[in-house]
Amino acid sequence: MLQMRFFLSVLSLLLLFVLAHAQATPAAAIDTKFYYRLQSGTTDSEDHGFLTVLEGWSRPALAQRLESRGQLWKFVEDAGDVYRLANGLERNNMEHVLDFHNDNKLMLRFSSQQYWMTQTFKVKHFGGSVIGLTDRNSYRFLEATEDLDPEKRLVMNPAADVRGQMWVLEKTDIPTGVAVKEEFTLSSPAFQNGTRIPVEHTGVGANTSPPLAWKGAPAGTKSFMIICTDPDAPSPANPDPNPFVHWIILNIPATTNNLLAGVPALEQLSNPLGAVQGPNGFDKLGYSGPLPPAGSGQHRYIFTIFAMDRVHVLDPNLSSEEFLKVLDSSVLAKAELMGTYEIPALLIHASRPVWQRGLPIAGVPELTASCAVSAALNCSNLELIVGRRTAQYTQ
Repeated sequence: MLQMRFFLSVLSLLLLFVLAHAQATPAAAIDTKFYYRLQSGTTDSEDHGFLTVLEGWSRPALAQRLESRGQLWKFVEDAGDVYRLANGLERNNMEHVLDFHNDNKLMLRFSSQQYWMTQTFKVKHFGGSVIGLTDRNSYRFLEATEDLDPEKRLVMNPAADVRGQMWVLEKTDIPTGVAVKEEFTLSSPAFQNGTRIPVEHTGVGANTSPPLAWKGAPAGTKSFMIICTDPDAPSPANPDPNPFVHWIILNIPATTNNLLAGVPALEQLSNPLGAVQGPNGFDKLGYSGPLPPAGSGQHRYIFTIFAMDRVHVLDPNLSSEEFLKVLDSSVLAKAELMGTYEIPALLIHASRPVWQRGLPIAGVPELTASCAVSAALNCSNLELIVGRRTAQYTQ
């Protein structure tokens, strides 16, 4: 018993020692000559919770780590520990700063004297690289809440002992006095990177190609090529060494920066003029969307855009290996966008007369059904049909 008390007392002293040294960790000085990333304390993930402004947005948000100018912040010193936070994503060649003018909600506004008081933040040092950002009078803290409403996720709240009011500073090696180089990026209005591809762009739905947009192509780009592949075919647990090809389109003009949804299944395209499509893994021309085997798990679909230094002449005398070498030698840069799709082992066709719309089926929110149980209907053994696939449902 005495030994136990001794160890408990020593343990308590050790904890106090650790806490004392943690609190004594010198605060990291703000270096106004370099950009920072700010990560919220609301998440334990090293890849999420970064203060972000997306292209075209007027409100900041939290996002996973991105190679984006919208995730870079410059501390512009006002007085003492008071700063303006300028975002690296300039608009119309004007610098925009973080602002909480509207009902304590965070906005991005052009830096002007009109909103001067609401565009300044006082830095509270918690030790090391952990800080808090308050209003000028330290009444309210910039807090990342866990609210699902994007407009309520970032707010100015009274001081409280919550992780959401703590921010980790991550200093980058990007000088604030140098224009931030725009990265070559690919995006889609239909889905965000790493999220589920809408059903209309899959083989289960209308099978139309998704809308795509890109920016930041390097100088010297003469054309673009886009390829969509499934590296998880036939299943994530047993992938083929050669990814399954869902789409290939090349010779997209260098003046083009987007593709509308539903590119027609033609070899020669008039929009964009000059672009050429090849056959996919289904031996069809153009785009064929995700249609993984039911029950094979979640598949990744990688849309890759290549900036090329030439417009390619399709020489029928070239072998596929020779043509691939030509393509590889002309790539200036590439960008990727990844979407996912999964067909569960159990899928119910919501349009069949014995089913009515009800609760969503796991993993397939757009296909919803509930069994219309009645004395005249036995739901214990029904044939379920999705596309060309059939399965048996056992209640």
